[in-house]
Amino acid sequence: MINLIKQAKKGDKNSLIELLNRFKPLIKKYSNELKYEEAETDLIISFITIIKTFKIKVIDHEGNGVSIKSWTHLVEHYKI
Repeated sequence: MINLIKQAKKGDKNSLIELLNRFKPLIKKYSNELKYEEAETDLIISFITIIKTFKIKVIDHEGNGVSIKSWTHLVEHYKI
């Protein structure tokens, strides 16, 4: 996933689409909780902002990147 994030940060649309597809169930879950018509769109915009501003740090000694839990916390933090 770390490579997808790096590529998306560089402007690769296919990587961004892949990340959105991977997190679509979580985005849908939160949009249902928010209960307003444009919630999913707002969360997608927030998710893209998170990706573009996310500072990539090596989490383990092999550089295997970001855990799903970390992303979940970020999405939850930025939900509108």
